[in-house]
Amino acid sequence: MPTSLLERIYPSRPLAIRARGSVGEAVRRLQAVVKRSAWRTPFRESLVGPISASRVVVRRYRPWLRNDFGPAFVGRFVQEPDAARLEGAFTLHPLIRRIMIFWFSCVALFLMIGVGRMVARPSMGDELLFVALTLGLGAYGVALLLLGRWFGRKDIPYIEAGLTAALRSESTDA
Repeated sequence: MPTSLLERIYPSRPLAIRARGSVGEAVRRLQAVVKRSAWRTPFRESLVGPISASRVVVRRYRPWLRNDFGPAFVGRFVQEPDAARLEGAFTLHPLIRRIMIFWFSCVALFLMIGVGRMVARPSMGDELLFVALTLGLGAYGVALLLLGRWFGRKDIPYIEAGLTAALRSESTDA
């Protein structure tokens, strides 16, 4: 259930890009454009993330602004007979996704405990406060996701343009 809630709040968007040559060439071209970490480009806007043939995670880095709840491209390379293809989706960063699943699972657990205590002892006001605070924590998690998506509203076109330009460029190692 938490995953479907996350998907409703923060929907993913699929992307597939064909690249000339082998997967190895495509990985090298993408590694030339995408920096491994933000420490390699501290004062310039760029694409950052780990790149390998089996896993690609790319996000937009902007100096002096950090948005961990912004979209990231998560995908992998697939070898086709005449080309390589990068396929994946724009979604929450995998670590942030796990944290938010844990967050909403705890909110659901606390909500069940609070409602159970309200049913068992209906005259107590503390249980009502507990349920209200738990609902507030859930609303805070939703607000974080929506605010992060709003701040990252221009990240998807930026990342897509960078990935497309890197993978559709000619190979330099002839």
